[in-house]
Amino acid sequence: TELLRSVGRVSAPGTLKVGDFRVVNQLRIKPGMASEFVDMIQTKMQPIMELRRGAGELKGWSTWTRQFPAGASTTYDALTVSYYKDLASAVKGLDAAKTAEVFAKAHPGKNYAAYVNDVRDYAEVKGDGVITRANFLIDSESRLRASLASLSGTGPTPATGGDAGKGGGA
Repeated sequence: TELLRSVGRVSAPGTLKVGDFRVVNQLRIKPGMASEFVDMIQTKMQPIMELRRGAGELKGWSTWTRQFPAGASTTYDALTVSYYKDLASAVKGLDAAKTAEVFAKAHPGKNYAAYVNDVRDYAEVKGDGVITRANFLIDSESRLRASLASLSGTGPTPATGGDAGKGGGA
């Protein structure tokens, strides 16, 4: 069991749907840099991701810090999640060449090189991003089981939600 806390989020209501693809990256926050990391996410990264969502590059984005369990024995301290409409977009990811341009729009007059150095100073990505399809397996599997159970008469039917076919006992 893990307890995560949202520290940054970009999405319009109703835009994230079952079947969207998401890329999850695990981050290790460097010792003593947790508050700087959260500040960087909220004041620098979130406005950048809002512009990228507005341009249609992704459907949404969020960052989560791990509250429990925590410490040096864990594999990560934070997660970033980017939401995409299809697998091709998720595999392609965000165009890195546009990042400096988007940064300049989000933070006029600020130094992009200093931002890049801050990101490197506060956290590092652990491994490769993992692409998953949002709620697809859980949702599809539960619907398939319910349908098969109702056809065979061995489980609850979608209409009744009852115990049809399980039989009573004496």
